[in-house]
Amino acid sequence: MADAQSQARSKRWMLILLVCVVQFACLTMGAMWFANRLSGNIGMLMRHQILDNNAHITNQMALMIDELHLIDIKDQSQDWYKLQEIVENTHLPNDGYISVIDDQTGQVLCHPLWNRQPYVQGLKLGQLMLHNTAGSRKIISSVVSGDYVSLGWARVNGEEHLLAVRKVPSLGILVLAHQKEAPLVVAVSQIATSVKAIGLAVAVALMAISLILLAGIIERYDSRMSHVQGHIDELVDEKSDSLLSSRHAVIFELAKMVESRDNLVSEHLDRVRAYTEILGKQLASHDPSLSDETVGLIGLASCLHDIGNVDVPESIFLNPDALSVKERAIMQKHVHAGSDLLLGIRQTYGRDRFIDFACEIALAHHERWDGEGYPYGLTKENIPLTARIVALADVYDALTSERVYNKPANHAEARNVIIVGKGRQFDPAIVDAFLATEEQFKSISADAQFKRLKNARPQIEPALT
Repeated sequence: MADAQSQARSKRWMLILLVCVVQFACLTMGAMWFANRLSGNIGMLMRHQILDNNAHITNQMALMIDELHLIDIKDQSQDWYKLQEIVENTHLPNDGYISVIDDQTGQVLCHPLWNRQPYVQGLKLGQLMLHNTAGSRKIISSVVSGDYVSLGWARVNGEEHLLAVRKVPSLGILVLAHQKEAPLVVAVSQIATSVKAIGLAVAVALMAISLILLAGIIERYDSRMSHVQGHIDELVDEKSDSLLSSRHAVIFELAKMVESRDNLVSEHLDRVRAYTEILGKQLASHDPSLSDETVGLIGLASCLHDIGNVDVPESIFLNPDALSVKERAIMQKHVHAGSDLLLGIRQTYGRDRFIDFACEIALAHHERWDGEGYPYGLTKENIPLTARIVALADVYDALTSERVYNKPANHAEARNVIIVGKGRQFDPAIVDAFLATEEQFKSISADAQFKRLKNARPQIEPALT
């Protein structure tokens, strides 16, 4: 029962851990999906915002250029210096800047790095492809009218740029507002990482809370079930003890009814049981298999040693004279009759230590240590220990009790008979146990003889006045 409960408890804990792990996995996957989805949406919104800002900036630049009334922006001209100064002094977020290109060739005309990085003077930014949701076109071909701003992204010097392109028809130029996409990607990645960390922390916290709550529920359930199981076990044990007590009482009284045909042996079963338990407890000091419970069961089972006498005719059972060979053969059949009766009970109601002991005793309590007994002539340890114990107890009581066929012997006489039978009729170890406890035997026998004398004393009727 304890192993089954332990296994059930282990399975419940495994189920709890499995649920928590699945919950953690689902929450983590959900957090990762949410973070990716959020970063994608945030990235898209930020790109649109940057492109809108770039568009606004190119419109402002176009208005500023128109207000300056620039005429000639050829390299090193006065108007070119004005425009280059504006380009150099305009700074946009995300390492952004303004550039100006020719609307026909795409050649760079003004650039923040014009003076510091001469290579830009030969760049033809206008020939780069501008990508957007409408498709891909060259930058110089992306603007269809003067007030139209083309938006998209292009790869400039190996980096992705978010661009807004605005045409200034009066000068034949295109104004480009650049913002690099790399800082945007980093910012979005940081947001996603933070969201993932928060999601993971929430998943861990929820898993811990779930584990604590489930553990509390399971502990409370186990405690409650343990209490209920304990109460059920108590009720079952109480009911079992009650049933066993009732069964033992019925069997004991039936055994007494069998013996009641002879008034002289009415207390025989009680004494045999007492002697058997005395011997069993003495032997238990050298035999760990003889627990208190086992000795008690053997003592109770000893009451059924002559249950087979129910099949012996009264003419033989109560015969005060020596039995004939035929009568003795009939008398000896009581061991088979008793064991068959008890085996039938065991077949009907199942195996039970008490019934097993009773079967052994009923069948073998007339076997002898030297093999001269009946019904099978078993020798030494081939005779069940239960039967060897009851054999001595039964003989002692038969010797010290009044029977139809003999007068009672005193303790000393019975003791001598048992000593003579050591190693012949009786197990030597059991004889030693008897000698170690003979004072208890003597006391019980003396009490029985006192009761017989008291019951035999004639009662004097009181005089009538």
